[in-house]
Amino acid sequence: MARRRCAFVLLVLGALGAGSIPLYAMSPPRQCTGVASSCVVAVYSPNGIMGEYELDDAAGLKQYWTVTLVVCCVSALWWYARSGHLRRALAPVAVALACGGTVMYRTATGWTNRGTGWRVHDERLLTLFNGATPFLVAALALAVLAVAERSLLLTVFTAVFWWAAWRLATHDAYYALSQLGLPVDDLTDPHGLRQCTAIAILSGMLLLGALAAWLVPSRSRGQQAEPVAG
Repeated sequence: MARRRCAFVLLVLGALGAGSIPLYAMSPPRQCTGVASSCVVAVYSPNGIMGEYELDDAAGLKQYWTVTLVVCCVSALWWYARSGHLRRALAPVAVALACGGTVMYRTATGWTNRGTGWRVHDERLLTLFNGATPFLVAALALAVLAVAERSLLLTVFTAVFWWAAWRLATHDAYYALSQLGLPVDDLTDPHGLRQCTAIAILSGMLLLGALAAWLVPSRSRGQQAEPVAG
């Protein structure tokens, strides 16, 4: 079943994303004070605000996501091969490896996009590693998977997930939540949990998507369950 196959992929992505949350803790705690802000995270930056600054283990975070990229790709190939639909996983895995590899290469070589306009410069800097880059890569791979599976529901989910990943990559998490009307104080962060909050939201979306895909019966199963008259 397509939904079960997609559910497994979402589950692996969500579980590994949730496992990375402790690596996003910022130390020491930060407090923003308006114009003369001492908060390490900007409210908005097209370059991506979820950088490595002030993290307890920035190198460990990169290593974690490198291993995660390999684990996710191998897991997807294994699961689809097990279900007899390996070909459907080839393109998504190729996209994930290509995008993830590009990010790792540009980050390792200190790539910059000098000599272009500021707008293009900012957009391309999102291809460097920042806290939400793995989720942007995952969104691209999920979009290709949705096409391979011809799944409208996965397409809709991926569109919403991409928007959330981009929003949290380029906006301070507390600010974004306050803009949604939630009771969040976007000027304080006594425990340095801004980036942890963003990753928790994105990982939670993946896990909820996996749960929904696993529990909602497919149309074909529903038809088979109907009694035959006469």
